[in-house]
Amino acid sequence: MTKLGEEMGKDIVAQRTDVVGTVIALTNLQESKKLLNSGIITGTGAGWLTSTGSFLSEHLGFTAFDDPVSNTQAYAASMGVQVGRIIKQFGAGTGLSDADREYAEKIVAGKITLNKKAIIKLIGINERGMKSVIKNYNEIAEQVMKKPDAKSLPYDLRVKMPDFKNAPDGGPGASTEQTNPLPDVPRGAIQNEIARRKRLRQWQN
Repeated sequence: MTKLGEEMGKDIVAQRTDVVGTVIALTNLQESKKLLNSGIITGTGAGWLTSTGSFLSEHLGFTAFDDPVSNTQAYAASMGVQVGRIIKQFGAGTGLSDADREYAEKIVAGKITLNKKAIIKLIGINERGMKSVIKNYNEIAEQVMKKPDAKSLPYDLRVKMPDFKNAPDGGPGASTEQTNPLPDVPRGAIQNEIARRKRLRQWQN
C-alpha cells in the first residue's frame, strides 16, 4: 500500500468512528421522536414542558436538570448544539441549510417558544443531517472497499443505515432501558447556557 493509500486509510477509519457515533445518536433520536408522537405526553404551554421534562428523565435518562421545565429546555438546547456540531464536523455533507442552522441557534438562545412542534422540527433537522452524514460516508467507504488493498482490512468500512421505516415499534433498539438521546453533547455547556438564560430573564423582569 502506498503512503498516500495509508493516509487515506487512516482518514476513512477515523471518519468511521465519528459516523458510528452518528448512527447511535440517530437511533436514540428516533426513540425520542416516537415518544413525543405517541400521545403519552399531554398538556399545553408550561404543562407540556413539565410533562416532557419528566418523561425525558424517567424514560430516556436525560437529566440535565431536576426541574422538568429546565430539563426540557436543556434537551432542546442540546439538540440545537448538536446541529451546530454536525455542520462543523462534517461540513457541506450534512445537507442542512443556513435556515436550519439559524433555527437551531435560536432554540439554543431561547428565542423560539418551546412546544411540541418546535422540538419535532428540531429533531427533523438533526435527523436529516445525521442521515446525510451516514449516506455520504458510505459512498466514500464503498469506493475504498472496491480497491484491491481493501482485502487486508480487518472489517468492512461501511456503516449500516438504521432502518426505522420497517420497524414495527417505530425504530430499532427501542426498549424500556434509559438511554441518553444525545450522548455526544457536553452537558456542562448546556447547563451553563440554560443558567445564563435564566439570569437574563430574571434581569429583564
